[in-house]
Amino acid sequence: FTRCEQLLVEGMSHCPGHEGLLIKALKHFERDNHLSKARRTMAQLQDLPPAKTWKVLLEAGGMEARAGNVNAARKVFGFLMNSAKGVKPGPIFYEAARFEERLGEQRRAVNFILAGIEKSPRYGPLWFLAFRIWERLETRRPTEWDRRNANAPLVTTTRLARGSRKVNRDEDHGAPRIHFNLKNTRWMLRTALAQVQRELLWKVHFSQGQLEERQAVAAQQLANEISPGTIVELFFYDEKSSGDATDHKSGQRGQSRRNTSQAMAKGRNSSEPPLGAGVAGEAFATKTTTTAAEAASMLFQRARKCYARSIVACPNRLRWKVWVAGARVEMKAGHLDVAYKLLERAQAVVPSKYEENVTIELARWAEFCNDIPLAEHTIREALFKPSTSWKLWLFMARFLLRHQGRDSAVKTLNEGLAQAKHRGAGRMWALLIQLQLQDGPQTQHKTFAEAVHAAPKSGEVWCEGARLCMNPFGEHAEHFDLEKAERYLGFALRFTPQYGDSFVEQLRLQILLGMTSLIATPDDFAAFDGSRNPMALLVNAQHIVRVCTVADPNYGDVWFHCKQQAYESVHDVFLRAKQTISQQVWQARRVYMNAIHPEWGVSAEVAESAGDNMQDIYEPGDLNAALFATAIMAVGFAGSATIVHEPMTSEQLIRVLDADPIIP
Repeated sequence: FTRCEQLLVEGMSHCPGHEGLLIKALKHFERDNHLSKARRTMAQLQDLPPAKTWKVLLEAGGMEARAGNVNAARKVFGFLMNSAKGVKPGPIFYEAARFEERLGEQRRAVNFILAGIEKSPRYGPLWFLAFRIWERLETRRPTEWDRRNANAPLVTTTRLARGSRKVNRDEDHGAPRIHFNLKNTRWMLRTALAQVQRELLWKVHFSQGQLEERQAVAAQQLANEISPGTIVELFFYDEKSSGDATDHKSGQRGQSRRNTSQAMAKGRNSSEPPLGAGVAGEAFATKTTTTAAEAASMLFQRARKCYARSIVACPNRLRWKVWVAGARVEMKAGHLDVAYKLLERAQAVVPSKYEENVTIELARWAEFCNDIPLAEHTIREALFKPSTSWKLWLFMARFLLRHQGRDSAVKTLNEGLAQAKHRGAGRMWALLIQLQLQDGPQTQHKTFAEAVHAAPKSGEVWCEGARLCMNPFGEHAEHFDLEKAERYLGFALRFTPQYGDSFVEQLRLQILLGMTSLIATPDDFAAFDGSRNPMALLVNAQHIVRVCTVADPNYGDVWFHCKQQAYESVHDVFLRAKQTISQQVWQARRVYMNAIHPEWGVSAEVAESAGDNMQDIYEPGDLNAALFATAIMAVGFAGSATIVHEPMTSEQLIRVLDADPIIP
């Protein structure tokens, strides 16, 4: 690193203001935690115009954001957003909005998005960020119907179907009402069709199809949970009443862009949150009142129409994704024959590089049909093809784990890892370490050593090593070592920051370190054991939140368990993980304390409390304490280590699909 820094400094002396060298220097200084050097480097640019340095300044703003300097980052982004000449507004407003979104400042993020769209309406990433944030906002806040009827007697307000849709019962009208009010999100989707570049039109249709699909699944679940007389209200925009969003002719699209710019300015300056009511107007909004089952059918049909439009505008090389997405809709709607036909179409057009993705979807289709032998045959037939990657082996292992048991999954993992091209697949090693739990700590630690040698930069492997060091149960307590766990998690976060489970285990580690600092004697533990405030144990949680929001993790078994909806922000998922882990550690506090201080002799109480605590933590009640310690969640989706001895429910199968989203 020293030689690298010398070369960068020498290069900047010969080429002052060189954009590539400056960005590389900032990243180097940030990686070495020398922010003062990075800031001195930035000071050399103060006399240069923003048109020549805006990309470097944008990287500097990101650096300050990652360092937790919120005010400094906002000043940099504000300076760039107010610079008019020679600066591309799209990327700047996008990064500023993403920064505010990560902080949980959703309204500020929306304002930046609207301002950015007003200045650069053809910049696609701003629109897709707007779709996600508006969906998140509108599933949380009270609906427009609730505000208009604020004086009506409110009998009950309930959270249903993993969303914040309000259930209101008006005493004058009798029947409870549930409102799916996403007018602002739908208006943004509708308006984007007239604004974005033509090559992105299929993605807009695709995003709307995913939105309708999520709403349809929520309505489908509500139909099984609520009384038949419950009224469901849906809000749509009448597509025939305005052609600006659906007619792609250049003249009409140009006029629509001018209208949209005025609408964005009005919405940004309005104090009223809903964009649809304050900007788009109610002229094209229609309200449909129906039952939950009919609402699900209606929303599924809208999803089909969106995917049909997407397939027309989609490039040939990407059409297989739309066919697969359409097949998932039909599987969730219960039309398995139609889903198979769509998968056949995907198989006919998919490039050879992505054939295994369609193979996995065919296996999932067979699993939906409860034809387990066909699903297994579909996967095995593709396992030994030359183009097969480690992902198919991992899917096979998880599939066998759900339907045949641990031994079959372990055998499959060993077969896959025996191949040289899959030897460095960290996620396969991580699952193998988890499944060897009942073989004892010696076997697990031996496999962990092999995994580190084969995949030394795999965050998943290092995370499993930390879990081994934080397992307090049985023979594993002999290897309990928080110092090693802290070092292993440091490697995990450095090598694979997008792996969400590492942040969840970092939370667990901070709680345990808090316990060791608070409890020095058996009397301290007795006083602690009688308290009822486990959240007070968290130490330096703000630092973990900051690092987590900047890393923006997007996968992990426990991470998906804590992420209930696709549109949820990292901040939302982290808060849910914080609550879950703190509750789990609190309920197993005696087990952990016995591992931390075995000389205190609390093992008799541990044996009695462990089983009861685990029953309280897990709904299925079929996991032992050791599985809890390794953070394997019994939730019945793709990442679960739960063995299913009977056919999976439709809700569990839908979770399997949702754990592996399709990215357009």
